[in-house]
Amino acid sequence: MEALPPVSGWHTSLSVTIFVVCVVFAILTILFTVLRFIARSGKLATYGPDDWVLLCAAILSVAHAIMTAWGAGYGSIGTSVLVMSPLQISTFDKLLFASEFISLAALALVKISVLLFYRRLFSVTRFPIIANVVIGIIIAWFIAFFLVMLFAGDPISDSWTHLGHPRYNVAAMLVASSYTDIIIDIAVLALPIPLIKGLHLDTKRKLSVVGIFSLGLFCVVASSVRLHYFVQFSHLYTGENYDGFSRTVTLIFLWSNIEPCCSVIAACLPTLAPLFKDSHFGFFSRLRSYFSSRRSLASSTGEKKATLHQQQPFGRNSDSSVSNSSMPPRADWAPKISTSAYASAAPREDFDLERQEAAYGREIRVKSTTSLY
Repeated sequence: MEALPPVSGWHTSLSVTIFVVCVVFAILTILFTVLRFIARSGKLATYGPDDWVLLCAAILSVAHAIMTAWGAGYGSIGTSVLVMSPLQISTFDKLLFASEFISLAALALVKISVLLFYRRLFSVTRFPIIANVVIGIIIAWFIAFFLVMLFAGDPISDSWTHLGHPRYNVAAMLVASSYTDIIIDIAVLALPIPLIKGLHLDTKRKLSVVGIFSLGLFCVVASSVRLHYFVQFSHLYTGENYDGFSRTVTLIFLWSNIEPCCSVIAACLPTLAPLFKDSHFGFFSRLRSYFSSRRSLASSTGEKKATLHQQQPFGRNSDSSVSNSSMPPRADWAPKISTSAYASAAPREDFDLERQEAAYGREIRVKSTTSLY
């Protein structure tokens, strides 16, 4: 029996890496999506089509991350095909087939959401028409590659059973989808720049606005990395380097999760400004007010205790010579101290009880102890 090629042992650490990365990016995607909807919840803001489209993209991105994390934990993703069981290989192929459609749909929805957001901001001149044209191009791009991926095998189940034959070069199709994805990303990011240049802002503010809208450049970087592994995949697709093939497909899984999650996060960032403004609707402003009130309450309580502690030497337990029964009934009570007790005591300064007056809601005045009662 012919011996199998040696396995490099990369799969153990890579499976853990994929699991951790997918969980982290899923949490970040959920967090930024929730913050976007909180920012839109003010009285001066309303939910629009861009928010709901992005919510769908976030759901698909999180579902894709959960699916990939499950595959890494199960042992199909991040493991060499040379050590997989037949069931694991079948699961691996099914996850790869599903991943292509989920990531494609998530990326298309994010792009459409960003363009709808642009259309809401720049509802002047011919920009809405241009945005609608680009949205149409993205929808056509999605439908074209969806159908190409779906009918890549004959029959369709050949993609995970390998009982049929491929209709065309699947690796070349994936490389083409990645190239066009990068081109569309760059076009979407560059679309509002001419309008931003025409705004009546100083150069510094224009650069800051451009910087906010250019946060999606990291998505282009992620797309470029994924394209690199797609090219490697095309070189290994018909070869016999099974260990290298498994590692490359695993890294494609990894970056196919990072790209849509980063796209959702980047699309949410320009909408989070109300959370940081010092306004009535500022979420973080309300948090700061809450914790400031808690600190003020704690400080007021501490000062009240300190003031009562300062009053204690003049109370009933300060000296045996203090006659409680001889105290006159007064609204601003002051203890009566005997001459002998005063003579043996060190002189004290007046009390400053302005804060205590505010805390109790009534005036408290203590006369100077330089005279006897």
